[in-house]
Amino acid sequence: MFDESKDVSNIEQFGAMVRMKDDQGNVLVLFLDLQDLQIEVTIDGTASFTGRKNGMIQKLCDEFPWILPFYSCNHRLQLALQEATNDSNNLNLKKVLGSTEDICSYYQGNVKRHEALKQIHKINDEEDMIELQGPSVVRWSMYLQLVNSIPRELPSIRYHLESVKDHNPIANGYFLIINKKDFIFHLVILQTVQSIIELTVKIFQQHCIDLSESIPRIQTLKDRLAILEKDDITSKEYMEEFEDDQNE
Repeated sequence: MFDESKDVSNIEQFGAMVRMKDDQGNVLVLFLDLQDLQIEVTIDGTASFTGRKNGMIQKLCDEFPWILPFYSCNHRLQLALQEATNDSNNLNLKKVLGSTEDICSYYQGNVKRHEALKQIHKINDEEDMIELQGPSVVRWSMYLQLVNSIPRELPSIRYHLESVKDHNPIANGYFLIINKKDFIFHLVILQTVQSIIELTVKIFQQHCIDLSESIPRIQTLKDRLAILEKDDITSKEYMEEFEDDQNE
């Protein structure tokens, strides 16, 4: 265990200890001397720990070369991706992502509505429905399953919402959202972006690439998100191409 603190003189200190139980179940705490032991340090990637020149880990390694640091690049990756997806230029994208999550919860959280989707599949002589999948617990790729499952179930969802919207204000609201002409377009963009995020994560995990060495990849992701900026000509061109494909 490591504990960073300051004493009464406001001098920063860094303590290392081992906490264990003996055969009788008594908790023992042993304070360690970094100079005498091979120390492994596992950190979550915060800048104060991992700065290349002045980070705490770098200073420790300069002083004690036998320290073995382990970095969680996924944590830093998640922060970078979160910054990209929360950019103010991507308001429309964020709205659609939130709407898809709400629609998924609308059916997953109610057995009756979920069963209604199954019945629609049976009426149309279709195969068993594709289960809607909400956000996963993995933060850096949590929306990939969501944005991939919603479009495939959209015809059944639209049919059900239309049948109940007259006496259900919530269903009516969702029905209006999914019938906007740019809803599917934004879903396609979300699928592309989330796939890139998933691919980036796999590359990081398999090859232990440092985030600072992959800034161009992160910048590419942010550039793709930026096409949805209001009044951006690129977004308009994408929309026109998408509508042409739909008409064909």
